Amino acid sequence: GNPPFLGGMRISSEHGETYEKTLKALFSNSRGTPDLCCYFLRQSHRLLGHSLSCVGMLATSSLIEGDSRTVGIQHLLDHGAELYRVRHSFVWPGAAGIVASFVVYTAGPTQLERYIGEKRVDTINSYFEDSLAVAPEKLKATNVSYTQGYTLYGSGFIIDGAT
Repeated sequence: GNPPFLGGMRISSEHGETYEKTLKALFSNSRGTPDLCCYFLRQSHRLLGHSLSCVGMLATSSLIEGDSRTVGIQHLLDHGAELYRVRHSFVWPGAAGIVASFVVYTAGPTQLERYIGEKRVDTINSYFEDSLAVAPEKLKATNVSYTQGYTLYGSGFIIDGAT
């Protein structure tokens, strides 16, 4: 499949607030700002039910990042799907100029060989890695002050050693 891609922060501005609220009501645990393609992944999983069928979808490179990862891929894994072929962050050929990913999965357990790109792996997690690792824990807040430091916007403030 080739679902529509639209960054989560643009869904309501492009399609209206009611559309975004409806998506979040139809798909439980849809917090944050996932890409629109995540809802298509979830709907395809619903349509598979518990069959032995599989789904393959093209998506944006943000598929395994932030809210898109948790609302999309992680939700599929939490509900019995198994990833068996993924590829992340490749330049889509042609004039589109996008960085894409794809995922192929089954609704339930499978004995199919798993691949990340062309590499045979034992398992694939929601980060498209060969690991059963869970999401990293957030760092605890501290009272440390910090600064970004200097940011140069152009070369007008750079003095070379010859001056």
